[in-house]
This record gives sequence, C-alpha cells and structure tokens, in this order.
Amino acid sequence: MKLTRNKSNKRKFFQIIRNNVTQEVIMENKSDMKISGSGSISSGVYNDIKISGSGSILGDVDCNDIKISGSASCKGEIKANNLKVSGSSSFYKDVEVKEFLKISGSAKFQGNLKGNDVVISGSSKIAGNIIGESIRVSGSVSVEGNCESTEVTISGSANIKGLLSGDKIYLNGPSGYIKEIGGSEITIKDRNNVILFGIIRFNSGKGLNCELIEGDTIELENVKCDLVRGHNIKIGENCRIKMVEYTGSIEIDKKSKVEEF
Repeated sequence: MKLTRNKSNKRKFFQIIRNNVTQEVIMENKSDMKISGSGSISSGVYNDIKISGSGSILGDVDCNDIKISGSASCKGEIKANNLKVSGSSSFYKDVEVKEFLKISGSAKFQGNLKGNDVVISGSSKIAGNIIGESIRVSGSVSVEGNCESTEVTISGSANIKGLLSGDKIYLNGPSGYIKEIGGSEITIKDRNNVILFGIIRFNSGKGLNCELIEGDTIELENVKCDLVRGHNIKIGENCRIKMVEYTGSIEIDKKSKVEEF
C-alpha cells in the first residue's frame, strides 16, 4: 500500500494505492476511486469512479461520475449523475443516471436502465426496461421489456419485445422486431432508398416487423405490421400491413400492400 498527500491548495486529499486501485480521499468531499489494470471497488458513496483495464464494482454505489474503458463487471445497483462506458461491460442490477448516459462498444444490463439523455452506440442488451427523456441508438439494441422516452431515435437493428413509446419516434433504416410502437409522431424511414443517376432505387433490407403501430401522425417505409392505427397515416414503399384504422387521412404507396382499411 502506498499513501501520498496532495499538497494543492485547491483540492486537498490523501491518495491510497492498493492492488491497482487508487482511492483519493478528498478531505472536503467524497472519495474518488480509480482502477488501473485489474481491481475491484466495494459498495459505497463516492465522488468519481474511473475504471481502465479490467475492474469490478462489487456492490451498490452512489456517485457523481462513472467512466469505464475496457472491461467492467458491476454487480450492484448503480446510481450516478453521469455514466460513460466504452469497451465491454456488464451491469447485473438496475442502473439509474440523472443526467448523461453514453454507452459505446458492448454493454449488457440485467436490470432496468434509466437516464435523462441516453446515447447508445455499438451493441447493447437490456433485460428490463429502458426509460429516458431522450434516447438515441445507433448500431444494435435489444430490450426484453419496454422502451419509454419523450424522443426516440434509432438507426440500425432493434429488438424490443415490449412497447416502444414516445412523443416523437424516428427510426432510420431499422431492421428487427418491435412488438408495439405508440406515440404522437411516428416516422419509420428506409435508408436504403437512394438516388442513383437521377433515379430513385429501392434496395430493400430486412425491414421492421411489428404487431401494432399507433399514433397521431404515422409515416412508414419497409414495415410489416398487423395493425396500424392513427389519425393521419402515410404508407410508403415496401410495406405489408394487414389492417389500417384511421380517422383523418391515408396515403398508400403502390409498392405496398394493405389488406384491409
């Protein structure tokens, strides 16, 4: 164990280094915890937590910021103002972030995930529900429960076994399965529509499969769905819809098929 004292007048703390875990015990505030290489952190209330290399959080923690790069295993509940994860990480209980949550790389959540501004890139799997004021996903996301937000933007592959809900929902070139989608404004675009030599070419991908899409204003492309219900509905290219229920207006592209409306 190595103990050093920081002599700065701005921030006084003791620094304890033990088995690649650095603990900065700030005299006026909470402790900072740092793992370089390999190590573990016990449950507790901390200021900042930084893990680089391979690290474990053994119990529940409540802190300001958490930054993880490399590989991390978090076995307790996580409460933080901000959480940034890059590399590969696993969270075995609920995660609650008050402000900014950014996941890049690969992350697995065995519980619920809650944040204010949620940004997910790469591959993420969530066994519970995900809730946020704003949710932006690029890459691949899998949710066993529901996804709830004021604004949702998804680009890439989505597999949501519950309800995707929000005031504004924008899906850009999605593929996969979402059981139900509900919101005020719902837009699902096929990014495989491209213009080549002045001609619109339709290069269909796998598209999105749903059981129910319900909203006030709905615009769809490359979607297969059992029931679409709303006020103003526009069915774009390459859609296969069993039934449409509308109270305002409806447009159906000639390249799509609606069995009943």
